[in-house]
Amino acid sequence: MKKELDTTADTVYNTFVSKGIPVIVGEYELLGWDATPFKTPFGEVVPEHGEMLKYIEYFTHKVQEKHLTTMLWDNGGRFDRRTLQWDDPELYNLIMASLKSRSSTAESDLIFIRKGAQDQDAVMPLSLNDNVLTSIKVGDYELVEGTDYVLNGEDLTVKASYLAKLTESAELGEVALIKARFNKGADWTFHVMYNDTPVLQNVVGTTDSFAIPTAFNGDRLATMEAVYAAGGNAGPHNWTSFKEYARTYKPSYANNEISLTQGFFNEVNDGTVILKFHFWSGAIIEYTITKNGTSITGSAL
Repeated sequence: MKKELDTTADTVYNTFVSKGIPVIVGEYELLGWDATPFKTPFGEVVPEHGEMLKYIEYFTHKVQEKHLTTMLWDNGGRFDRRTLQWDDPELYNLIMASLKSRSSTAESDLIFIRKGAQDQDAVMPLSLNDNVLTSIKVGDYELVEGTDYVLNGEDLTVKASYLAKLTESAELGEVALIKARFNKGADWTFHVMYNDTPVLQNVVGTTDSFAIPTAFNGDRLATMEAVYAAGGNAGPHNWTSFKEYARTYKPSYANNEISLTQGFFNEVNDGTVILKFHFWSGAIIEYTITKNGTSITGSAL
């Protein structure tokens, strides 16, 4: 995607801006940006929050470099036009900071600590973008370099001994926010997740009301695949097995369920479909649904 963005920005600059013709990018966003409503928890928004921030940071840098004026597309999911409040201050802060200089990002904004696993360091590759890491905090506590964390080049290592303190006596789920600060640009926040393997249960429903009872156990759903047991991709956009988040399936961590939409079932034939749920921790859970008219039966494997 970075290569395509570079090519497009360079082409627009060379064709218009370099010749004195100003350009306004009338809309920019990401696929599915408007699929979730205002105040949706960050763990359920589209796309994944950290992935979105990385894209917006680089996009803002590139269009600034090429002197392009931009307009952010939003239908109310990020900015409430009635109260003039941002639902996502991190997004706003990153955009505004990136207008002046590049911000630092990380490979991910999620750190998973598996319950029962041997304690180990968490290594998080950074993209410093010529910035300097100045501090790392959890709440009011500032982590001690060399004891709680080590920075080797652009690899940030949070020590196992410190992570163990965060999960001691903790329940599964988000246990801490680690905030990295730099000499320039926006902060970067890591969400520390104490997790175990997700568990899905059997359920019976209909094409207009089907939700799989799910114990997420501190994990977060990344994507879903759907294929027919007899072969071939199932559901909308059947050129791929991967289905579109929020428009065909959606997790609710508050309600402990993964719902499949009527839009998904409208393009599923009668028969058995194998679902494969990919979680951000790396876990992959398979599940089958059998469609018979409007009746849906779900079975855990």
